[in-house]
Amino acid sequence: MTPQAPRIAVKESNFDGLLSSPTIPGKTVFIFKIGEAAIETQDINFTFSTGSSERACVFKDFFLEFMKDLQQELRQTKSQS
Repeated sequence: MTPQAPRIAVKESNFDGLLSSPTIPGKTVFIFKIGEAAIETQDINFTFSTGSSERACVFKDFFLEFMKDLQQELRQTKSQS
């Protein structure tokens, strides 16, 4: 993922100071700290889409399941060590 990918604002927010002025709903913004924005909003769509589930990346569900399986495998491997 390119951290400076454009996102569509869905509500007014300055993401706890990440932006110098609040977003305008429906307008495109660039957020250079996508991870921090996702944490602030608790919204996975900041990582996998343009801020809405309707435009989510087609690989989102695959990636989330893959990471869940990987974490489970790593836990099992660690407990067997």
